[in-house]
Amino acid sequence: RAASARGLEILEAKNLPDALDELGKQGVLEVLVEAGPTLSTAMLEMDLWNEKFEIWEGNPARIEHSINPNSLKKQQPREGI
Repeated sequence: RAASARGLEILEAKNLPDALDELGKQGVLEVLVEAGPTLSTAMLEMDLWNEKFEIWEGNPARIEHSINPNSLKKQQPREGI
């Protein structure tokens, strides 16, 4: 695979929650998702997001920022903090 040849590790998972769980086990604390409509909709519908930026082209162009109120309830306290 081209990604492996460039030094990237391939992660295969059955579904989005499993993929995010595996990333967490590997110590990943943040994931940036720049996706099309299918993946974006899935992330939103499964409530797998904390912060969302939407960039709209147009006249005038605009950027909208949202924080998922449910994410504040799900956050786990980190050790040592």
